[in-house]
Amino acid sequence: MRTWLYAVLLLFSCNVFAQQQTQALEDTSQRIHKTRAIILATTVPVTITGVAIYLNNVWWTENQIGFHFSDTLDWKYALQLDKAGHFWSSMLTADVMSGMLRWSAFPEKKSLWIGAGSSILLSTIVEFKDAYSPWWGFSVSDMGA
Repeated sequence: MRTWLYAVLLLFSCNVFAQQQTQALEDTSQRIHKTRAIILATTVPVTITGVAIYLNNVWWTENQIGFHFSDTLDWKYALQLDKAGHFWSSMLTADVMSGMLRWSAFPEKKSLWIGAGSSILLSTIVEFKDAYSPWWGFSVSDMGA
């Protein structure tokens, strides 16, 4: 019970900080900052590639097997903390990506859509890598989280 309380408090605290950042970003001009957009266009793919290489070498180094699903074991593993982790990382990815785009003065609606799409894309990549792992597998419920 205490874990859920901490998780809810953490979610609300992030929302408060996001509100403050959004108000500060609304004061910037409406033109896209080309320098900031170039910085994002180079650093984000390099960072994502670096993390993917790291995870591939650390997390998915065991023998690969054929594509398989794992929803039956998923609900017993770690008392659904895995689902909370997938939910949290997806939410964080969407928030960070949309925040970076707003920092570059992208329109808010467009930055939210790109942030959500980036989150879904990265979660899908992780799940497909898990699908070939003998210990995990593709989890529809993880994708839903």
